[in-house]
Amino acid sequence: MNKAFLFLLLLIHSSCISLLLHSQLKRMGAFDEACKLTYLSNEEKEVAFLAMHHIGKKAFYEDVATKVDSLQKAGFFVFYEGYSDESPEDSLANDRNERKLRKVLGVALEAYLDTVNHTVLGIKIRKKNARALVNQPGLTALGIDTLTSRRVDISPAKMMEVFEQKHGEVILDSCDLKTSLSSLTYNCQDLGSKLQDAFFEEIVFKLRDQHLAGEIQQHSGAKIAVVYGSMHLRGLRVELGKLDERWAYLTEKN
Repeated sequence: MNKAFLFLLLLIHSSCISLLLHSQLKRMGAFDEACKLTYLSNEEKEVAFLAMHHIGKKAFYEDVATKVDSLQKAGFFVFYEGYSDESPEDSLANDRNERKLRKVLGVALEAYLDTVNHTVLGIKIRKKNARALVNQPGLTALGIDTLTSRRVDISPAKMMEVFEQKHGEVILDSCDLKTSLSSLTYNCQDLGSKLQDAFFEEIVFKLRDQHLAGEIQQHSGAKIAVVYGSMHLRGLRVELGKLDERWAYLTEKN
């Protein structure tokens, strides 16, 4: 599972009714059939931002694949979203950091769209809506050539390091330790909405947007396609502007 689409939780982590969840899914574009493509430039580099959402219609992801293929053929190097373990050889540390991440978020990391039980993150939605949606497919299905592209994101270890430096250590209790990371439910004590909101603002968005902007600025290529959650576009534009005030949207291509 691609765990990078944590931004969805920001929209619904305080919601407990399916009607609100449906409206939020609609707002984030989950029922769209085409992917919005936005271009930015600083006169030296050109960025094509493909606004992703990680639960959507099959037609949407087919459109993503078509656009990605065209961009790659036009010479764009692809940056894609999705965190990975910083130290693959340290399985204990990776396990601990993912459990801490789950405790901060307050929801199971594996529980996204369940088309069998008609739920999103464990919350019931209308059957007809669940049937219309699918989870984001893998990189190959999105048209991304993994040999000529790069994942650009931060690890759970880095997320927790930065978060704990400001807010203190996240302490795991016996429930956190006993509940498998593969579980589709999470019924342990979370950290509460105040710290959840801080985590989204400071880590899920700002820290990751800063990292993405830095990677774009440092990349040697002149054309970069960014396949990232739609809610990161605004923050990316802000962070790029801090690095080079020439960054702007190319309105003639939108």
